Amino acid sequence: QRDWLEQHKVIRLGSDRGWRPFEYIDNGQLRGLSANYFRLLERKLGVEFVPPPEVTWDEVLNLARAKQVDVLTMAMANEDRRAYLGFTDPYLSVPQVLVQRSDARTLAGLQDFDSKLRIGVVSGYAIADQLRDMGFGKQLHAASDYKQGLLDLADGRTEVFVGNLASTNHYIRELSIPGLRVTAPTGLYLDLSVAVRKDWEPLVEILNKALISITAEERGVIYRQSGMLASDLEDFRPVLGVKQARLPWVLLTVVVVVLLLSVAWAVYSLRRHDPSELFGARHSLLVGWGVIALFLLIIAVIAWVGLTQVEKRIRLTHGNAMDTVLGTT
Repeated sequence: QRDWLEQHKVIRLGSDRGWRPFEYIDNGQLRGLSANYFRLLERKLGVEFVPPPEVTWDEVLNLARAKQVDVLTMAMANEDRRAYLGFTDPYLSVPQVLVQRSDARTLAGLQDFDSKLRIGVVSGYAIADQLRDMGFGKQLHAASDYKQGLLDLADGRTEVFVGNLASTNHYIRELSIPGLRVTAPTGLYLDLSVAVRKDWEPLVEILNKALISITAEERGVIYRQSGMLASDLEDFRPVLGVKQARLPWVLLTVVVVVLLLSVAWAVYSLRRHDPSELFGARHSLLVGWGVIALFLLIIAVIAWVGLTQVEKRIRLTHGNAMDTVLGTT
């Protein structure tokens, strides 16, 4: 493997020009999470990585087919790509989510997709192939990049956008697009590997070993330098999801109904009995304490619902930046 690297000292990279926070091109240089990974890999392997051309992802894939780039810094394996690329083990996994306008009927997941839904994706991305395989091919509206995909959604050209959580959060914050929200998980994940031209098979094993050798401390530095938030990468916890959002209100309704029934029973009992006898009875005293406990419970639930809605508004406005603030206090 060392001999192979000695014979291939210069390796041409291919990357997505506009896929923050994972990778993007700025003044001809690769930036973002993949850039920090590959700077470390460059030192570990003793090779030179040539910065990628600033072209669309579709064009990057075409260059890879033509062997005009040697390595794709972040790519998800699928059947089509395996015909001309080899893949390392995934080194990052990110949940794919649904994004909608705030005034739209909330979708709870892919199971709510119908045959008329206009679905936005980024052209050439693996999620487009996955949705096509699921039978939604005719409904897909492909955008050139994330920015355009989210703008198409905001302008009404599509009804839902499907993308990864980290990039979605980033571009909603960066573009300050009002009225967009992450509504539900898809159950699909973006498993990102390094992709290598098919005739350079030895490099796949070399890169696997290099990636495995990266320590937890080194990964922490990579994420901090990239401005990545841990909540962007972890399993999607839909604080904005339809089922989770409804839960506090359902619980509140149940508590209110129980409290009203208890009050009605107490009033009915007072009309049928002497009040002094009623409140002198031990079981009635317990009922009274039960009503008080229910009253306190409803206050607690109202407070919980209020805090949940405040968190929801903060996340809608500022994304997961709140996690960074909480993590430093």
